[in-house]
Amino acid sequence: MKNIILLIAAIKLSYTSVGQVKHYFSYNAVIYADLFNKQKDKSYFPKSFLGPSITYKISKHKFHLEFNFLSRYGQNYYPKWEKGLIPDSSKLQVLASLFNLNINYTLIEKKWVVFNVGTGISRRWLDVWYFYHWGSNLRFIGDILFENNNGFNSSLNIVLPIYRGIHLNNTARYLYFPNSTYSKQNFIWEVGIGYMFQRKRNKPKI
Repeated sequence: MKNIILLIAAIKLSYTSVGQVKHYFSYNAVIYADLFNKQKDKSYFPKSFLGPSITYKISKHKFHLEFNFLSRYGQNYYPKWEKGLIPDSSKLQVLASLFNLNINYTLIEKKWVVFNVGTGISRRWLDVWYFYHWGSNLRFIGDILFENNNGFNSSLNIVLPIYRGIHLNNTARYLYFPNSTYSKQNFIWEVGIGYMFQRKRNKPKI
């Protein structure tokens, strides 16, 4: 952890030392998420829990260092394939939080649109809860699984400038967690609004 913090500090220092630096802040809503669980092939209830995603990005030239935190996303599953263990009227609720650290690169930059691609490392906190239908209510039975996973991600980001630094933000992320026992792959699509400001550092006079 200490080495990761030092690496982040070194990268940020190199970004802010000289030249023109841009800072991006965006608040996004996750409008679609898929955990690609094997349970989806059995019985799937297509309701997702989609929380806010907050992103800070520092940029210089075509390269960007991105910090992203997604507070909550998940789905409901009806596990009818385990009739002997879990009743048909029960369901599983899968919730996860996510932190991404990415290096992005600008592929296309026009006055009205910017396309960025990125890759980086991810940290995910995943929790699986078991509920049972009791009449018209849901009764919480227990926590089936909790995982902390490290993984990798790749992203496509589309920025649409609006006015004086205000922009629309559209990001799709594919994530892979090789050591996960429940959900190795995730797909997330988020849309939001952001603000960019920049500053110029003058070269020192000789």
